[in-house]
Amino acid sequence: MSKVDYFESRYLTLVGHVQSGKTIEEINYCYESIHTHHVPVVFIVRNVTADQLQLRGRFSENFKMEIKLLNTLNIDDCVKFMETRGVVILLCNEYQLRKMRNVIVKFAKPFHLCIDEVDFSIKSKDLNSILDIHLTFIKKQAKHILGATATPFALFSSEKSLNQIKYIKPSKRYHGIEKLDINFVDSCIIRKEDDFPLCDMAAMDTIYESFMEKSRGVILHTVCKEKSNHLKIQNYLISLYDLTAIVYNGDGIRVICKNRNDAPFADKKELNKYNQLINKYSQVHEHGISVHYFQNYSISEVLQLLVDDPHHTHTHISIIAGHLASRGISFVSTDYSLHLTDQYFYAAKNTHGENLLQSLRILGCYDGYNKLALWCSEKTWKAINAQNKIINNLVQGVNNSMNWITKIKEIQINRPTNPLTRPRLCNYNIKPQEESFVLDIYYPSDQSEEN
Repeated sequence: MSKVDYFESRYLTLVGHVQSGKTIEEINYCYESIHTHHVPVVFIVRNVTADQLQLRGRFSENFKMEIKLLNTLNIDDCVKFMETRGVVILLCNEYQLRKMRNVIVKFAKPFHLCIDEVDFSIKSKDLNSILDIHLTFIKKQAKHILGATATPFALFSSEKSLNQIKYIKPSKRYHGIEKLDINFVDSCIIRKEDDFPLCDMAAMDTIYESFMEKSRGVILHTVCKEKSNHLKIQNYLISLYDLTAIVYNGDGIRVICKNRNDAPFADKKELNKYNQLINKYSQVHEHGISVHYFQNYSISEVLQLLVDDPHHTHTHISIIAGHLASRGISFVSTDYSLHLTDQYFYAAKNTHGENLLQSLRILGCYDGYNKLALWCSEKTWKAINAQNKIINNLVQGVNNSMNWITKIKEIQINRPTNPLTRPRLCNYNIKPQEESFVLDIYYPSDQSEEN
């Protein structure tokens, strides 16, 4: 695509497909803000620690930018850091936004603001929650704002200060929905038997028999959010298959390497490369199998450890995850040599349309691996396709309009009988008409119990 002029208007939002290159545009924006406009950048990510860890890792030394996490600084130190024109990364929660607001008041100089997954930063329809109030203050003080998202409707319908959008056309290397090899599997969740994981065992066997036939690969196993069942799935896979199984959730990252000697594949470091204190990498044994634990590591950093492992035994990797395997997280090693080849996606009953798209972590810009496999039910795939068309229609209709703000204001919502919660607001069906858009509520299929 042609080079983006980020500064044509005060508040620009970049819209593009899931994992199509929005993050690199955000990093370029930070670089231009610091080196061309000579101002620091406040970078807001979702309220998920994993997001800021992975984002921090994406800022390579080649960009020549200083990066700090707000939670590692007090207010005075953060003000001093902003004087040096660096990038401050913070989570989109009430506590950190209030802290950043105090920093900005004391800093009292121009800065730019970048908001990742910007639609997810909107927590109330009328922008009147405490979080929205703090964020609105920060936006008003910013000299310029850049937002990025793949699912923009909540932003378009609520943010009155937004005045320009640009669509990011994916590169030729992008593997989108149309390039996926779709494999249908039925799901029959088992909930009452303690000796079974919260998943369909028959579907798992079908998926993994096919996965293990590949010469190498990485599968993302997104089937449940209960942490206890992550361990059950990990142990089940290790008992049957010669692979490396990773549990990725809020308890850290747990790695089991089957058929590998006892030597650790990581150094036990007190400080990470950002000179921040971290918990030690630890290694224990369970039933004769070596288990590795990592705290305050991103999934990309752990995958890179597997790439760099001198024993080279990690030809097949399974990553078992729950809600963390959604927006903002790319399951790729830091050198981009290792990425997903398969994904098992089980959609819960209450999964709305935007989450369906955002959960497709297998999409991305890759070299090779011409066929990426997605395993899901036929109903889930139909819902994914329907939501993808909805987003495309919305973005195309707005992007081609000379007066898109007016068009968005003319959207008509056919309200359901139940209260219009944010998930229901985001489950929509957009139909371009001659004079305005008409928006209908879209409900995903009743596929399963809530997981």
